[in-house]
Amino acid sequence: MSKILIVDDETNLRITFAAALEMLDHQVVEAENGLKAIEMAEKESPDIIFMDVRMPQMNGVEAFKEIKKINPNIRVIMMTAYAVEELLEEAVQLGAYTILHKPFDIEKVVQLISMLSAQNLILVVDDSFADRELLKTLLEEHGYRVDTAKDAEEAFEKFTKQNINICLIDIILPGKNGIELYEEINKLKPGTPVIFVTGYDVAELIKKGLRLGVYTCFRKPVDVATLVSAIKSLEKK
Repeated sequence: MSKILIVDDETNLRITFAAALEMLDHQVVEAENGLKAIEMAEKESPDIIFMDVRMPQMNGVEAFKEIKKINPNIRVIMMTAYAVEELLEEAVQLGAYTILHKPFDIEKVVQLISMLSAQNLILVVDDSFADRELLKTLLEEHGYRVDTAKDAEEAFEKFTKQNINICLIDIILPGKNGIELYEEINKLKPGTPVIFVTGYDVAELIKKGLRLGVYTCFRKPVDVATLVSAIKSLEKK
């Protein structure tokens, strides 16, 4: 189930909405304004945020801007009962997933959460900017959500803060190598699917990774069709 942050200055709406989602086994946290939403987004690392547009102190769009700095892959759904076209347009441009107009149908919201929860987040770890950005672009074209990290330290930090479902890790990284990163990830979240990629002749490292439980290894340049097929196989497990 998902961790969901509800942001709204209407106490009754938060309570009712939270109760409905908790009955479906979702974990729910709440914030009454934009400033508190930023704090909760950093502290709780929610999977999905339902954000009211009009709130005191800081509106939902301004809060969304700050939250994206904390987690650029966060899925945010804006909520409103008012005609605030300019703010809604800005939210969409920033990457808001959709707009819900109050009062909304809770069944449709549940369907939306189920759909969002099914979308896997892939972390691409590679010290080559060009390689990681190319993979990110190609995977996004196939409908995946993708984040990137340049080394093991950044990757592990993102792994602790986000619900990452699959990792693509370059074996040769500055500092800790891909094997060491895999071992850290596996301690934190055992069973996380990992695929290695490499442009080097590192047969022993590849064999060690496969013995430890890495799913497979691809040689650079990666054939995207084959990679996507492997990812789909992992999703079925």
